[in-house]
This record gives sequence, structure tokens and C-alpha cells, in this order.
Amino acid sequence: HYFNGEPEEIFSKLAVEPVLRKYLLSLISSRIISSRKSILDFFKKTFWAFQFEDFYKLEEILDDVLLMLVKWGFLEIKDDSYNATLLGRRVSELYLDPFTAHVFITALKKASEITVKSFSFLHLVCNSLEMRPLLRVKQKEFDEVLEKSALQHPFLLVPEPNMFDPEFDSWLNAFKTSLMLFDWIEEKDDEFILEKYDCRPGETRSKLEIANWLLFACYELARINKQQFLLKDIMKTRLRVKYGVKDELLPLVRLQGIGRARARKLFRHSIKDIKDLKKEPVEKLALILGVKLAESVKKQLE
Repeated sequence: HYFNGEPEEIFSKLAVEPVLRKYLLSLISSRIISSRKSILDFFKKTFWAFQFEDFYKLEEILDDVLLMLVKWGFLEIKDDSYNATLLGRRVSELYLDPFTAHVFITALKKASEITVKSFSFLHLVCNSLEMRPLLRVKQKEFDEVLEKSALQHPFLLVPEPNMFDPEFDSWLNAFKTSLMLFDWIEEKDDEFILEKYDCRPGETRSKLEIANWLLFACYELARINKQQFLLKDIMKTRLRVKYGVKDELLPLVRLQGIGRARARKLFRHSIKDIKDLKKEPVEKLALILGVKLAESVKKQLE
């Protein structure tokens, strides 16, 4: 079938604007290209240019993307050459679409005007292209999701568009995806998430990994922009996504072998942090965790 079949058509990914933005910034950041001439010469040799054929039009597209990257503060022009700024280099290192980085930076600037919570950051990362495909809002749950979005409205970094705007459906789908991630960090299990959101464990893990990466990106962007007041809250949200726990369990899940279920078990026995663990005799811990894990925890505490 494969030897005798017709080869499928292939298309250059550079024709997709988010990919072009990312790689253009990456090439300039790595100093592979810098002057406008070297940029055009490089792209003339690509498969994209070969397929596109109209290089004058392609030149216009490249100029538009370069202008965009300069406007967003990721590139600067010096002596007829493009150089990546500190912010631009970090965006490239994080493998972020520059548009996503721009959205994050713009949204984080609003953080000083509102009360931010973990949900604020979850909703922000769910509004990125990297998080797609999003969970879709079904007709029967439309009113419920809309009602919940109204309750969270004061804490959102990405404002709700008008209901008749083309972006509204995407925004609402991002909100539903945020609800799923929030239920995860509130210690809901896979069965609950599957039943409520029709999201299978593999899909949930995939979304959690992407959210973890994007929250780290938010942390780095806030750090470079000297928004120190946000760093603790972003990091706390990231750790909650990683371990799937409420705030109160974060000190316990730092230990190897202690996941969300065992941490909750310890918490129910009034062992709430490292200090409490140090006080408890290994025999009592063994009754809660088992002998081997109790001994391992005590070794880690040493």
C-alpha cells in the first residue's frame, strides 16, 4: 500500500503564522540571521519560499512579522540589524509563540488592578493557542458556564468579550477548560473529571503538562518585567497544577513518595507540614503510610 500508493502532499509549516513568528524570533535570537538582507536570503532557501513562489508577497509577510516583534518589545533595530531583547530571548527559550507571550505580558500588567487568584492564572493560560483544542461548551451547559464566568469576572485577567463577538465561543471554551483544571487542583479525581467534563485521563494529563509549562512561562515573563508581587502566586498555582492539591497540602507533597492522596491522609491526622512530620515518631507514620514509606520520609527529613 505504501510503496505503490501516491505520496501525500506536504506543506511547509512556516506558512502558519504562529510557527513563522516563533522561528523568526528564534533565528534572530540565536544570531543566525540579523540584517534584513540575511533574513530574506535565509527564507528564500526554505521549502516555504519554494511552495509560495511569489517572493515579493513573502517579503511583505516577513516585514509584517518583524514589525510585530519590534512593536511587542521582543526585537530592537540597531545599525540596520534586528537584535533580540532580553525579553525576546527568554520568549524564544521558552518555545512560546510570541503572540502568546504578548497576551500574557499585557494581561499580567492588569494584575495590579484586580484581586488575582489561582483561577486568574489558569484562565489566562487556557486562553492561549498552545492550550488548544479546548473543552467545548455544550448547549445544555451553556447557562451554567455563563453563570460561573459571571462569578469569576472580578478575578479574570482576560476580560469577557461581547457575546456577539467571534472570539466569545473560544473565550467560553477556555473558561470551561479552566474550570476543569481548577477542579483538578481542588483535588477532584479522574472519575469526577471524566463524568463532569467528558475529559479522559490522558487528555487531562496532556492539558496539565501544557498548563505547567505555560505557568512557568508566565512566571518568567513576570520576573523579567519586575512584577515580583505576582511570582509567589504564579508559582503556587503551578505547584498545585503539578500535584493536584489545595494550598494546604503543598508543604507535604514536596516529599518523595507523598502524592495528593497520602498528603491528604497525613493532613487528616493533623500532620500539616514538615515541622509536624519531624515531631511524629516513625511508628505512628508507619501506621498512616506503611513502614517503608515512613522510613523513607524520615530519611528525607534528615
